[in-house]
Amino acid sequence: MEIRVIMYINLFLLTGYAIGLSIIGFHNRRFRQFFWFTAAYFGAGVGTVLRMRPRNLPDFFSLVLSNLLVIAALLLIHRCFAAFVKAKANIHWIEACILAGTAAGMIYYAEIRPSFNAR
Repeated sequence: MEIRVIMYINLFLLTGYAIGLSIIGFHNRRFRQFFWFTAAYFGAGVGTVLRMRPRNLPDFFSLVLSNLLVIAALLLIHRCFAAFVKAKANIHWIEACILAGTAAGMIYYAEIRPSFNAR
């Protein structure tokens, strides 16, 4: 299967998940933490669109920002699970370090010393 088809399917699923979970969050007060899921799936969807690389888009957006949005989506999903089970997950500084380290590595291997394998 072609990678573009897989990305379109991924985008379709992420949009469906975001809509479904936001409806659950609006209608049931016990599941308000599902808005973290909605934000995560929306961010991952935007990252997927950026990764599909429209012709006029600079490499920074399609290589660096798209991957950062996907990593941020994973961190938001972790935050949602922690809130759902009422865990005291005070690891904001670890999340910030993960995003900063990922950003530094992606910028270095995308802009300064381009390397597909390292990225």
